[in-house]
Amino acid sequence: MRIFGWKLSRLAAAVLATGLVLLATSGGLSNAWAQEAPTPRKTYVGDFHIVASFVPIKILVDEVAADIDGVKTSMLLPGALGCPHDTALSPSDLKLVATANVLVINGAGMEPFMDKIRENVEDVPAIEVTDGVPLIASDEVAADGRRLPNPHAWVSPQRFGRMALTLAEELARIDPTHADAYKENAKAAKARWDKLAAEFVKATGTAPNRKLVATHTDFTYLIQDASAKQVAVIFEHGEEPPSAKHLAELTAKIKAERPLAILAEPQFPDKLPHALSKETGVPVVELDTLATGIGEYGEYDRVMAKNLETWRRLFAGP
Repeated sequence: MRIFGWKLSRLAAAVLATGLVLLATSGGLSNAWAQEAPTPRKTYVGDFHIVASFVPIKILVDEVAADIDGVKTSMLLPGALGCPHDTALSPSDLKLVATANVLVINGAGMEPFMDKIRENVEDVPAIEVTDGVPLIASDEVAADGRRLPNPHAWVSPQRFGRMALTLAEELARIDPTHADAYKENAKAAKARWDKLAAEFVKATGTAPNRKLVATHTDFTYLIQDASAKQVAVIFEHGEEPPSAKHLAELTAKIKAERPLAILAEPQFPDKLPHALSKETGVPVVELDTLATGIGEYGEYDRVMAKNLETWRRLFAGP
């Protein structure tokens, strides 16, 4: 169990935008995995209080703590905020953490406010769910020259399942009363998400063009694990606006590489993806990275089912 306080340079809050999607998702899925997707369960108010940092971590906590009487779950940050790279906590946020038996965070540099929590809140252990999960290096560099990890591992269903097992093991250690229930829930979630991961790989199949341009590095894990290829990223350095030079180089690269699509996400403004699409003729496809949302049991499955359907259409060809 480790706590990191690395700070990455990104905007303080994500913007929820709905843009034109050239390959839109549609209704129900016919695949076997989607048939097994769960309906929301009840999470119980109880004496053991788990606080999760933001949306995907709250989803993970509710999966592992589902249907366990005596366990209460809360989310620290608002669901519309997005990734909390540059978020500063308020006094009320610190008070919420102080009520917890355990704080669950993504880690890998995602929550820079951990230093403030350690300074102001005593005796609340923190679980970092990316601990032990293989992480991809980002282009962000620490002051000592180290390349920092890309913290968005939850976008990979396979790695999200591993995060569930990590969380269950740590919760079982801190709250042994519910140890078996945590572990059973985590195993069930991992099995479901492993099937989902296999569906993405199957959808990619042997498509001759597997090249994709991503708005941000959020998609890197899903692209890699689904056997596709990320050829470029629009926001090259966190959420800092790309330079005119980078945009010119990116436009030239897209025209040369002819990727299958430019991936947009509702958590980011879609102006640049659509401008690049207009300039290059490469369509924009929207996928949801779950950086924003409600933060509840079953939400991962519902959102990723829509992503999978879009992915299938994308790689199915004309």
